[in-house]
Amino acid sequence: MAENQAKKEQVHTVFQNISQKYDRLNNIISFEQHKVWRKHVMKDMRVEEGSKALDVCCGTADWT
Repeated sequence: MAENQAKKEQVHTVFQNISQKYDRLNNIISFEQHKVWRKHVMKDMRVEEGSKALDVCCGTADWT
């Protein structure tokens, strides 16, 4: 149990440290491929321009 808590704290600390740079890092690490993935998701979900969708757990909200 203590090991689980330590892992949670470690992950929290990592994301706290990169939070201001997360979107930029995501662009670099994925070679901006995540933008292509998003387009595929929107197409698969049949979300069209002007439609409304709820983005749960949207992170930095750079998509929504």
